[in-house]
Amino acid sequence: MSGLRDQLTTLTRAFFIRFFESDVTTGGDDLKGSYFWLLATLTVPGLFIPWIMAFEWQLLARIEGAEAVRIASRAEKTFYLGYTMIASGVLTTIAWGTLLPDRRDTLILGALPVKPSLIVTAKLLALAGYVGFVALFMHGVTAISWGAVLGDAEAFSFTLRGTFAHLIASSLASMSVCIAVAAAQGLTLSLVGPRYFRQVSTLLQVVLVGLMALCLAALPAMNSSVVDTLRNGPRAQPWILSLPPAWFLGIYEVLLGSNDALLHGLARRAWMLVLVSVAVALVTYPIAYRRLMVSVAESGSEPRHRLARGIHWLLVRAAGRAPSVRAAAEFFTATLARVDRQRFVLAIALGVAIAWGLPGWRSYVPTAEPAAAILALPLAAMMFLIVGLRIASSLPSDTRAAWVFEVHDLGRKPARQALERVVFLLAVVPPALLSTPVYWMLWGPTAALTHAGVMAGMGIVLIELLIWHCDGMPCGQQWTPARADLGRRWPIHFGVFLLILSAIPKLEVLLFRHPKAAAGFVIYLLVVAALVRYASAKHRIIATYEELDPVAGVLRLQ
Repeated sequence: MSGLRDQLTTLTRAFFIRFFESDVTTGGDDLKGSYFWLLATLTVPGLFIPWIMAFEWQLLARIEGAEAVRIASRAEKTFYLGYTMIASGVLTTIAWGTLLPDRRDTLILGALPVKPSLIVTAKLLALAGYVGFVALFMHGVTAISWGAVLGDAEAFSFTLRGTFAHLIASSLASMSVCIAVAAAQGLTLSLVGPRYFRQVSTLLQVVLVGLMALCLAALPAMNSSVVDTLRNGPRAQPWILSLPPAWFLGIYEVLLGSNDALLHGLARRAWMLVLVSVAVALVTYPIAYRRLMVSVAESGSEPRHRLARGIHWLLVRAAGRAPSVRAAAEFFTATLARVDRQRFVLAIALGVAIAWGLPGWRSYVPTAEPAAAILALPLAAMMFLIVGLRIASSLPSDTRAAWVFEVHDLGRKPARQALERVVFLLAVVPPALLSTPVYWMLWGPTAALTHAGVMAGMGIVLIELLIWHCDGMPCGQQWTPARADLGRRWPIHFGVFLLILSAIPKLEVLLFRHPKAAAGFVIYLLVVAALVRYASAKHRIIATYEELDPVAGVLRLQ
């Protein structure tokens, strides 16, 4: 028994540490430390929300009593519960590849005298420890803050109850996201098998990011309408009650002693979500691990689908004829398809693009004249994808093998050519191909073709601007965030994004009536792109100290 206990303890500790050492957070880039900084940053808003509202709540308590504060604070509670579920979704997306036992676990542990049931138990215990750690880290101190402020006009016993209610409700909200994602992964792996799981897993990641973006967009509506919705007031929005943050508000209020039947119903939904997620995870984890063991025993590699091979072949051939260009395109596209760090970035870009466009398409009412708001949707998707691919290309596929490209790297010209063509084919062509037939049916061929031309021109200009500093193999260089200087430049980037979305679609509406002017504008964009390309090729990139230091490359071999 002591031997089994020692094995279980060792495996649980190893699996728990793995949650902070996923492919997204490892490397010489200090991304693991950034994970804890991110966790601490996500905790800050919960600390300040009650103190920002303290004066208003105290004034309301003096005028209308403590019960009015309890009712009014439901808006901020719902906002916080929604925010904490989004924050947990972000952390879960980062730890995506470590939620399930993976192929490496099976290869290493399968050859050791360790029972599979013990491995599955250790993985589940590590998952429980991880979600518990995140929940306590995020909500332990904030619960005291909320309980103290909301219980200011009440007895000390109510302050303790408020602290307990906040801790339980917010922790369950955080844990439900991680456990639900782990359950969805386990169910998917059990159903489709390891061969197709990687492709389906990427789709699940995109869906999760999209849901987080939609929830973020819905937070203001939930904050302003949840109180009236619970009381069936004039600003009631019944759809809010179908969202999980409202369900966990039910747990919050029930723990505070509410007898409201609607809140009790919402609390039952929240408990059902948590219990079903836990049950699915418990059932599917053993099945998923067994399927992994069988797949490893039957085959040593995971063959790619014929369609994926065909797309990969076309991207490499379209990049150029020179062997160095094709090598760069081959390495870049293979990295995008296989490395979790790059897949994580692409999933974020795709999820945000879908979440950005979905509300606009759902609320669109067909009109005879082109609508600028609808024309902006594929432009936004294109920009999200371009930025996502550029970020993915700047992250190293494997920092431990980065010395290969330091010893023998291809030139700047073939690297830029491969990157700009692959990004164009993956980020500009798909939104244009999807939107052009739709606009053709809505507003005719002139509007559709003009929009496609403007999209292509804008995409090429943006690509040339974003690859200004590209001087080596995509996904094969050190990650140097100091080059981007996002701390000072993010307002500029965001301003350019909004300017393009507001100005270009309105300009397109005018160009639809003047085909010659539309052609001239597209030519103008291509000329600008050519000038930017020429200027960036002549621009001398000054290497940073880390890129010049030969010792750094040696240390990365360890």
